[in-house]
Parts: sequence; C-alpha cells; structure tokens
Amino acid sequence: MTTNFIIDSFRQVITGKQSHHLLEAFLEEEIEHLEDEYIKPSEKLHATAEAMPGLGILAAVMGIILTMQGLDGEISEIGKNIAAALVGTFTGVFGCYCVLGPMSSSIKDVSESQVAPLQCVKSILSAYSQGQSAHMCANAGRKNIETRYKPSFVELEKAVEVLRSQPS
Repeated sequence: MTTNFIIDSFRQVITGKQSHHLLEAFLEEEIEHLEDEYIKPSEKLHATAEAMPGLGILAAVMGIILTMQGLDGEISEIGKNIAAALVGTFTGVFGCYCVLGPMSSSIKDVSESQVAPLQCVKSILSAYSQGQSAHMCANAGRKNIETRYKPSFVELEKAVEVLRSQPS
C-alpha cells in the first residue's frame, strides 16, 4: 500500500503541472480517504461492542420473566432462571468491555499505524516539490515518525551522508 502511494504520488510530482499546495492537498485528500476506509472495521466492531450491554439487559429481563412464570415451581428451578439472567447480563458486559471493545481499539491502532507512513511520505514529497534538498526532504519526513522510532537529526544527517557516498 505504501509503495503504491509513493508511486502514484511521485507521478504527481514529476509532471510538475501543479503547485506544491495542490500536491499537498491531493496527498492529504488521499490519506483522509484511506484513513476513512481503514477505520471502518474498527467503528463497526465498536458499535457492536456498545450494543452488548443492551443485549445483556435483554437477557436479564428474559431471565426474570422466566423466573416469574415459574414462581410456583421448585426453588432449584427459580435459582437456575435467576442464574441464567445474571449470566446474560455478565455476558453482555464482558463482551463489551473485555472482548469487543479492546478488539475495536486494537483494530483502530493497526489502521492508524498503516496510515502513519503515508504522512511521512506526504511531507517528503511536499518538501521535494518545493525544491528543498534531499536532506531537508528527509528531515521533513522524520518529523512524522513516532517518537520511539524517530532518528535524531544527527542520526538522519549521518544516514543521508552514507547514502550519498554510495556509488549509484
């Protein structure tokens, strides 16, 4: 996905028929579209998670109704019906807060991590379209890297120098 984004975006840069503002707007629009697409599964799972406590309440109400119907029966049957009501409530709350909710958050994190490199590419190509040096383009991209992975300015400078010294 990132490779295709780079290729498609670089084609926009190479043509040179648009200003760097238009290129940046184009890239931002493309990234927003991809973000919307990638976040949909998370949103759908989150909506399902939010519905789970309601289903638990319905199960509890049904359990109480069954209990009320059998009040003249054995005490063990009444206990089973009340237990079933409580299990329904527990299942709904557990499903929401311990299973589907965390899964939804994890899927959202994955979708955000898929879009993060595109922001970096956008910054690099935008700087390139403005005629900045390779070093400044790389630094523009560096600013979008998550802190725990981000190289320092000096590390970046050394890496650029190593790449420049390599034969083409």
